Amino acid sequence: MTDKSTTNVEACILALLRLGGDARTVSTEDLAKMAWEMFPDRFSWNKYQYPDKERVRQAMTDARRAKDGHPRLVAGHSSVASMETGKEGWRLTLAGVEHLKSNEERIASSIGDGIQKTVNRKSKFGLERSVHATVAFKKFSMGEEVMDFEFCEVLRCSLDAGSDVMSKRLEGLRIRAASSGSSSVSAFLEAMSQKFSCLLQSR
Repeated sequence: MTDKSTTNVEACILALLRLGGDARTVSTEDLAKMAWEMFPDRFSWNKYQYPDKERVRQAMTDARRAKDGHPRLVAGHSSVASMETGKEGWRLTLAGVEHLKSNEERIASSIGDGIQKTVNRKSKFGLERSVHATVAFKKFSMGEEVMDFEFCEVLRCSLDAGSDVMSKRLEGLRIRAASSGSSSVSAFLEAMSQKFSCLLQSR
């Protein structure tokens, strides 16, 4: 029996998180397989037990739309053109991760597991190890002034990389920090985004 407490969109973005969609782009086929394994009643063919890729694609298309004042939960594409260019697939937005977190109790009841257990444990360790090792984080932790080039070291780009590149890389780190539950990295990134807002704005 299908659990009505979780929507198809929520089921798919949860499967996306389990596949590491907070840090990388996941193909629709891989996502359909995972969604089917987690929620077979929702994402199977009507007559046979096979993953229904079209149901997953529709759910992700809905999740990508910003409507009724709600932000996009995912970014990505699933079209012939995107497949031909190698850009087919999906990735969670920060809003998508935050939606899963804020509705964790309700969503977890449908799979009998917590959202946090869906995240690869190595993800949090790897993120914290790389960010905590930067000069910027060490200075921030000691209350010292962080320089702009030190902030760029965290983003792994140069000062002349451009606001679009910087913003995209910062957003990627914030998504990973939120999904892995790393409060230390989240607090650091929030402080840096405010301090260096001029670098992140289009010039």
